[in-house]
Amino acid sequence: MDISIFPEKLHGSVCAIPSKSHAHRLMVCAALADQPTHIVIPTICDDLSATISCITGFGGEIEHCYGQAEIITPIRNVPASAVANCGESGSTLRFFLPLAGALGVDTTFLLEGRLPYRPLSPLWEEMGRSGCCLSWLNRAQLQAAGMQPSRAVTAGLRLSGALRPGHYRIDGGVSSQFISGLLMALPLLDG
Repeated sequence: MDISIFPEKLHGSVCAIPSKSHAHRLMVCAALADQPTHIVIPTICDDLSATISCITGFGGEIEHCYGQAEIITPIRNVPASAVANCGESGSTLRFFLPLAGALGVDTTFLLEGRLPYRPLSPLWEEMGRSGCCLSWLNRAQLQAAGMQPSRAVTAGLRLSGALRPGHYRIDGGVSSQFISGLLMALPLLDG
């Protein structure tokens, strides 16, 4: 195939893709707000779908409207336990681990693909020092617990206990998501 390209001044318009990182944070903050929040998200990817799934699993509501917007009704009736399918989304896992701990929700996180191999330290250790117990689950353990994970699920992570108020110190050099997750979750604690 022969293609000829001739010099010409560029013109036209391009729609900028929204920041997935900001969208995750906006949705989690909206789920913790004191009233429903309207957020415009032009495109929903698998990672954002995982965050939406976790919000609804924790008792929040998401209403899709106008084709490109979400109305998020905050978490009101916190469940005693939840199953949170994070897919392959590191952001979802790193934000919902501290949130589950702050809300005291006994949570089984379902992880797909390479997500179980992404770093969770030092968040894991800080949460352990502050009242939570975290443990890995393989597919057989998930099935023994009565779950029927999809073929995409490669591992599970169980969180029990609840975070205690106090001083938290964490190195953000591995991931700023550790700090964001704690900053969103810790204000929920008394004291």
